[in-house]
Amino acid sequence: MTTQDATPLPLAPQGSTGLTVLRRVGAVLLLGLAASILFSVGMLQTVNAIAGKPGQAIDTGLSIITSPGSAKALSTQLVTKLQQDAGDDTRLAFTEHKDALTAAVGKVIQDKEVRAMARADLLLAYDAINTGKKTTIDLKPLLQKFTAALHRVDARIPDVPKDLKNTTITIDKKVEGLNVVDQLTLSIWIAAIVGFAMAILTARFLVRNRLRRVLAVAFATFVPTISLLSLAASIDNISLSLASQNHEIEVLATALAKHVGGVLLATALVLLGISVVTLAAFLLANLRASRLASSQVLPPQAAVAAGFPGAIEVQTELGQDVTVGPAGVDLPPPPPPPAPPSGSGAQN
Repeated sequence: MTTQDATPLPLAPQGSTGLTVLRRVGAVLLLGLAASILFSVGMLQTVNAIAGKPGQAIDTGLSIITSPGSAKALSTQLVTKLQQDAGDDTRLAFTEHKDALTAAVGKVIQDKEVRAMARADLLLAYDAINTGKKTTIDLKPLLQKFTAALHRVDARIPDVPKDLKNTTITIDKKVEGLNVVDQLTLSIWIAAIVGFAMAILTARFLVRNRLRRVLAVAFATFVPTISLLSLAASIDNISLSLASQNHEIEVLATALAKHVGGVLLATALVLLGISVVTLAAFLLANLRASRLASSQVLPPQAAVAAGFPGAIEVQTELGQDVTVGPAGVDLPPPPPPPAPPSGSGAQN
């Protein structure tokens, strides 16, 4: 039998093209969704690291305020405001020693004892608005740290100003929703598992080519990581563009951007490490599956090769024998061998 006499290869089913397009579109959409989930995980983890608990949020704010640049900007703003509100004699003291007064206030802002006092007051305030328990906070000891520093520079500035009488704050109202951030940790872990699982399962069951499977997992896991790294690198410029023309606000925005950028960078690096491990494990699993499939290929059968040159018979993962043509097209199984002659015919 010549090649021309061979039975032609069967055509693909008419609906296979539409199913292929649908499968590819579904794979792209699911991989994009997985990438979006992992990017959201990185952003939520950044928020969780900065303000996941009351102590973390307060420490973040105090670390920004007490940084050298922020302390100088705040002390300048505070001394200017006090100078505007002071009487004639006191205003003259501010005018003559403004730089020294600004430096004194800056040292108080950075003082560890003052920071501890402010932290304690802020924790009391947070607990009060979170629980609704009536709480009174006296700010006089904290404020006297600043007035005493000003008085040491110029005695015309009173150690205890006359208007420093009502220094207490009473909180008796509860603010709902403050504990939502406390529940972020569990949500972040669940979202991360969903994102990585969606990327792996989509690549495994909707992407046929093994190389493209690996590329699909790489896309879904590395794109959000690269996006987080880019955001961490450019957050300084974003903060400066959003800040006003006020120099003090610009300094505070810069300090905040540096802190957030550092936390975002650390989060992105952790996500990058998890993505590398996930991709490596997926690649090893694909290599193992490829070797296993190669070991299951059976040698060509003479009857099949005679009718379809280059055709071989392989065994699927389900143990079924399938005849495959040279171009990878499934062929119908070869005709069964002729039945042996019956006993009566053999005797004749």
